[in-house]
Amino acid sequence: MSYCLGSRVDPRYRAFLPGKIVEAIVIANDRLQPARATWGRVDAAEFTACRRWSFLQGNELVDPFGKKTVRANMHPGYGNKNASAQPARPIRG
Repeated sequence: MSYCLGSRVDPRYRAFLPGKIVEAIVIANDRLQPARATWGRVDAAEFTACRRWSFLQGNELVDPFGKKTVRANMHPGYGNKNASAQPARPIRG
């Protein structure tokens, strides 16, 4: 392939890259160590918000099949008159 993603192949880079990939793999392999995992849980309801907003009846959006079936949307836009003033559903704690 001599042309890809809007630019021509650089033969110097093409020759240089495989060796650098091998070098990166060898370094990564030499640095392998056991993984550590942790987790936690906190009640942070004040930082949670429903981002799904309902559209008013008659203002549904068109789905990928051309039918007006989309009754809710993420971030319909500030002050969108076609969306309700309330989120689609309350946040569960």
